[in-house]
Parts: sequence; C-alpha cells; structure tokens
Amino acid sequence: MREHNGVQIFEPGESVPLPKGLNVDFEVYSPFGFKIVEINGRPTWAVAREEVYRKVVAQLQGIKPDDVKTELPNCHNVSPTMCNPTPTCTFNTQCRLVVSPGSNPPIFVCVCMPVFPG
Repeated sequence: MREHNGVQIFEPGESVPLPKGLNVDFEVYSPFGFKIVEINGRPTWAVAREEVYRKVVAQLQGIKPDDVKTELPNCHNVSPTMCNPTPTCTFNTQCRLVVSPGSNPPIFVCVCMPVFPG
C-alpha cells in the first residue's frame, strides 16, 4: 500500500484493513465504488454514489470534484475490495483499488492510476 494526497492505493492481492466481521467474499458491480455503513450495530457494504466517487478521485488527483471524468473505462469494483482484473485503462495506467480512510465512512473505489504516480 502506498499513499498519495491522503488516499491509500492498493496493489492487486494486497490486504485491505477492514472492520472485523465485514464480508468481502462476493462478487458485485459498482461503477462508483463502495462505502462501509453500520446497520443494527454491524458493518456492511453500501454502494457509493457518483458525487462520493468524484470527491475521492479529486482528492487523489488534486483537482476539483467537477473536473473528475465519469466516462469510466472498464475499471470498476467487482467486489468491495477488488477491481476488474481486465480493465481498459489508457496506456501507462493500471486499475487500482483506492481507499479514502479520512472519509466518514471510508470509501473504496477503483481508479485508473498512472504506472508511476508523481
């Protein structure tokens, strides 16, 4: 895991710290990622909305949320903590799971990232 602009970036196969008892062993699609919410005192997953996705990607890229492109390539969550293994990111980018731990709740999204982020 590395960090950029306060957002954590995970490589495929890296362990993502999660609350105890939170299930991640299922497939589900979300173009804008997931967030952890509490229902009846137990953590569970909820789909993140576009504005949340824009906020996380803007923080990561150091731009305004309105400047985030939402014409998404095939880089999306296939589970809350895993990205599509065969994305169509542009040249010199890779699909990576990013987590915004400073968000309340934490947000988990997949983003095409530069191979060598600056």
